Amino acid sequence: MTARSLLAFLFIQLVAQPALANPQSEALFKKGQEAFENQRYRDSMRCYKRASRIDPADPKIYESLADVDLILDDLDSSIRDATTALSINPKMPFALTIRAKAYFAKNHLEACMSDLNKAIGSDPKYWEAYAMRSKLQCERKQWQPALLDCTKALDLRIKRDGANVSTSLYGDRGIILSRLNKWPAAIEDYTRAIRCEDDPNRLNRLYKDRATCYEKIGRHDLAAKDIQRCNKSTRADWEMILPN
Repeated sequence: MTARSLLAFLFIQLVAQPALANPQSEALFKKGQEAFENQRYRDSMRCYKRASRIDPADPKIYESLADVDLILDDLDSSIRDATTALSINPKMPFALTIRAKAYFAKNHLEACMSDLNKAIGSDPKYWEAYAMRSKLQCERKQWQPALLDCTKALDLRIKRDGANVSTSLYGDRGIILSRLNKWPAAIEDYTRAIRCEDDPNRLNRLYKDRATCYEKIGRHDLAAKDIQRCNKSTRADWEMILPN
């Protein structure tokens, strides 16, 4: 190898190396993640913003900011921060999905669909994008495509986290199956969702929806039991008095 070719090789290797993370911004980013996990969203935002001032070229900081913005219902800021992340790295499925959720909340459905398609294109195994696209299709009353995407999201989630994963996707698919008049399949998914759910309000909704399905197939006795369950305040009450 000549001296010139050696220099060219070394230059290419140097350019190809990813930029080293700034230790100070990384520390702030991790602190922001900890605050986020503990639902201290304002503290999390402050950490992320400080980190972005130290390292403005790190897309994951803006992606995380966009996520916090969305939780705090600041849709415009969420779109702005996700767009900043994507201007640095256009193939970030999480950032694309966050921005899609913000667009959905603002009823910008075409922009929402575009971002979800891009997210799936960037990572075909990113289950959250399929789940969100299913929600969008439900909004448009496109029940069959919604069913396909919800099933895909559920399959990917199970492959990642195991068959006993606790997920609201069963309840979501139950709603779609109900709209398609697939009552036995809907009952099966509502039952799975009930086994995963601990929140009393969501349990109430699931029992009511399952009761409707039981009524549709003529099982008035089971529908009545589910309606009674809705009057109980906790899961423990339901399971003690009227076990599944």
